[in-house]
Amino acid sequence: MAFHFPFDPVLSYRRNVERRQEIELRVANERVRSVIERIAELREQLRQIGRTRASQLSSGTTAAEVLFLAQQELVRLAAGHLLVAELAHAQKARDQAQAAYRIARRDREILERLRDYRWREYEREAARREQQESDDLFLLRRAYRNPK
Repeated sequence: MAFHFPFDPVLSYRRNVERRQEIELRVANERVRSVIERIAELREQLRQIGRTRASQLSSGTTAAEVLFLAQQELVRLAAGHLLVAELAHAQKARDQAQAAYRIARRDREILERLRDYRWREYEREAARREQQESDDLFLLRRAYRNPK
């Protein structure tokens, strides 16, 4: 009799759910990484604006140019605040995706452990049956050779 695990369809479903959750987690991680990268780029732009302003102030520049740099800095600071909020949102989404992935993995692992347990049980039972058949055959041969 071949091994049959009655929950194989459920296990297959759980594996698919886990794969889907893993993909969602990867997407969420990529989004967090992307926002962090954009924040780093924005910080570099702000440092560049500061260096430009310092060089212009030391070389004597017009008020219009200083005002233009100040406006650029304000725009980037506002964008930075938006990116920080976006990062918080992305991190929250990533944490939720991570929790969903953990649950999906746990559910799959439970079914796989149950399947492994049933497989080992099946193997033990098959070995027991095989030994019983071997013992019965031995006893039949012995009885056939030594009739009383």
